[in-house]
Amino acid sequence: MKYSVLLFTLFFSFQLDGQVSQVEFGKNRIQYHDDFDQWLSYESQNFITYWYGNSRNAGHKAVQIAESVYEDINSHLEYRINDKIELIVYVDITDAKQSNIGSEEIVMGRTGQTRIERNKIFVHFDGDFRNFRKQIREGIAAVFVNYMLFGSEIQEILQNIVALGLPDWFIQGLTSYIGEPWSIETDNALRDALSKKAYKNFDQFAKAEPKLAGQAFWLYIDLNFGRAEISNLLYVIRINRNLENGIAYVFGQNYKSLAENTWIFMQQLNGTELPLIDSLLQKDRLPIKNRRKIPYSQVKLHPKVPVLAYTSNDQGRTKVMLYDTELKRKKTIFRNSYKNTLQATDYNYPLISWSPSGNTLAILYERRDRMYLILHDIKTGKREKQVVPNRFQRVYSLDWWDENSLLFTAGENVFTDLYICRLRNRQSSQLTEDIFDDRYAIAGMYKNQEGIFFSSTRRTLVNEKNAGETIIPFNTFNIFFLPYEEPRDSMIRITTNDASDHTHLSYTSNGALHFLSNENGIINRMKLDLMSGEMTPVFQSDYPRNIIAMDANFNTNTLVEILNFQGKPMILQQKLSDQVNQNPGKTVFYELYKASAGRATKGIGTTAIKGLPFKAPPLKPIQIDSVIETNPEYFFVSPFGDMPKEEKSMTLIPEFKINERESTSSIELHPPESIQLMSGSIPCGSFHTD
Repeated sequence: MKYSVLLFTLFFSFQLDGQVSQVEFGKNRIQYHDDFDQWLSYESQNFITYWYGNSRNAGHKAVQIAESVYEDINSHLEYRINDKIELIVYVDITDAKQSNIGSEEIVMGRTGQTRIERNKIFVHFDGDFRNFRKQIREGIAAVFVNYMLFGSEIQEILQNIVALGLPDWFIQGLTSYIGEPWSIETDNALRDALSKKAYKNFDQFAKAEPKLAGQAFWLYIDLNFGRAEISNLLYVIRINRNLENGIAYVFGQNYKSLAENTWIFMQQLNGTELPLIDSLLQKDRLPIKNRRKIPYSQVKLHPKVPVLAYTSNDQGRTKVMLYDTELKRKKTIFRNSYKNTLQATDYNYPLISWSPSGNTLAILYERRDRMYLILHDIKTGKREKQVVPNRFQRVYSLDWWDENSLLFTAGENVFTDLYICRLRNRQSSQLTEDIFDDRYAIAGMYKNQEGIFFSSTRRTLVNEKNAGETIIPFNTFNIFFLPYEEPRDSMIRITTNDASDHTHLSYTSNGALHFLSNENGIINRMKLDLMSGEMTPVFQSDYPRNIIAMDANFNTNTLVEILNFQGKPMILQQKLSDQVNQNPGKTVFYELYKASAGRATKGIGTTAIKGLPFKAPPLKPIQIDSVIETNPEYFFVSPFGDMPKEEKSMTLIPEFKINERESTSSIELHPPESIQLMSGSIPCGSFHTD
């Protein structure tokens, strides 16, 4: 009976997919702008990439990335599909949630995977081109796997879905593994899940954590049997219609034995728990009640008194709270939105920052696809509310430049740059104008100059409009300093580590720069003493879990950090003066990563490591065939009007060529396509009092 219901459900869903002018009943979504009125597309050799309104740059980069990784996935799985894959690109997760395209809940499910429907992939830009590439790779891999296992015709798909009966971890883990074989975040999630000691074997773990277990399974197969055996196993499973028979045929051992070996491998990959975690949690954890384990996103220390502000996000319902560390009391000062268990959670908002005097807490949030800024007076409780200009698609970080100006990093035409917004005259100015990802901007001093410290993927110190606009920056985040006084073309690179990320900056009044780094395979805290002139950062923490966010304050001698331990969010507080230099040990994943880069290391398990696919392949030149206008009826319930005539005349994208002057993780267009960026002062919105 349940198979009959499944067949009917699947058949009905495919009928809906075929009638593209219809939207599944009850799934219409409110749209807060008219950018979806007209869609355009880039058609290349293997993809049709759809974009809309102001998402042209995102669509442009998406087709480059998709074509560059297509052949790698094709050779990985040793399979080729005849249909062109359709790539639907959104400028951010908020737009993706508004779209009526498709019959399933939008973008990503609670598993965190890129959403696909047959040969359609839905991706959005989140301010990091590496995450963008991961989404695209994962989506392409899912399309390939679905075609391999289930076929392309409806009747064939229905038969194979019922006959194969594959467990959830099998396909989820495979598509995630091809999207990104392993990462520091995945490694941290595995370490935290195994620390609960709640699972006795692989099957128990896979039932609770299917994506994580599946990713570890395919990593084990790749390391110990080779990449070719992945495609062999998929082929045999489709022929035999049985997972256990396929494993026995390809690997010469039964499923139980392979699952047991994978479980042992996962224990070895997890490594030994680093010390001090128990004493650390008992001594430094703030007694903030959080029985429902609601995630924390940001924490900011008051510049003068022992009070901190922090944010929580309960599946879309966000709060900003104040906590007095002496009185041990908390107070909620801001609430926004509602819980949404069906769509992906946006952890980017709200953003918070204390003014230099500590009298005002800035809260930037999003509601109905509009961004608002609240200036909350901490003494009187009064608020001033400002609408953030539509020019900015998304704000990624927020800080105060002075008592009357805000410093933030924001996306405009997809690319993220630095901006200063003057609150008195309601004007803003743009400080950087290029394609590189600029994040985590804070005000500070360096060599007696006022300026901005920020994290960026740039590999050039050039600060000019459209500099490097034709490159996709897959580089790691390093720290840079931009002097504020004119001219602003004397940018300084502070850190020079190209193998790890340096993010979440905090500058203290004694001239120290604190930030987070993943150099040892776990996101720990580092410090750079700018006053001494010693430019070698040192570790100040040795945690067995990734630090999510942190803040430091020299005036109150306080340091706070957000961590998750065994799925429980917590805020730790320590004295800044108690911090000493650490030498944290390297994780097993870190050693594997070094091995994949050609460095000698010992293997794990019984088989020596032959090399890992952690390093992304270089991008390849592609040719886009055409730029065409998409029929609105293909996506929407009712047709919309034509675009203005000036929007229809579009220049064909030129041939993509590898830029030999850049690293293999970047590509360049020749000739470059101009990107129109606004310059000068723009309105910063108007105030009104709540």
